Amino acid sequence: THSGRVWEGEVLVRHRDGHRLLVFVRNAPVLDVHGAVVGVVGVSVDVTNVRRLEADREAAVSALGARFDQTAERIASLQHLTAALVPAREQDDIVKAVLEGGLAVLSAAAAGILLLDEPGTSFRLAGSLGFPARVAPAYAALPLACHLPPAQPSRTRSGVRPPAPQALPGP
Repeated sequence: THSGRVWEGEVLVRHRDGHRLLVFVRNAPVLDVHGAVVGVVGVSVDVTNVRRLEADREAAVSALGARFDQTAERIASLQHLTAALVPAREQDDIVKAVLEGGLAVLSAAAAGILLLDEPGTSFRLAGSLGFPARVAPAYAALPLACHLPPAQPSRTRSGVRPPAPQALPGP
């Protein structure tokens, strides 16, 4: 500014109470009739919150972009699953396609499909992937306790009550 040019920029300053702030400063020279610098006029504005909000917005946009990418990957996995299901005619082929597709979509390490054998009485294990050999049959052996008739399971989100915890069979 003493050279006769305007200066502007952001400066980190310490407030008299000790906390730090980010301040936007714009200084302009005051010139006499001969063009010599005789003073400086300046404006300072605290931009700490503005920069913090911009950083928060950037983080949110980045997180949203990651969620979008993840959703796009899951949609692609579902499309792959749909393509695998179209030619499947046998139950074993359908179960395999659903298990493999479900693992991919959910990024899970293991999955199983339990079917109701007789409405309201028992499960039948249709297939599983990724579980230790003793785990999947243990799930199929768990008792089923319904609080709605089997013909109405879609009327509530909790159509089937989870069974009481039971120990898995030993190796």
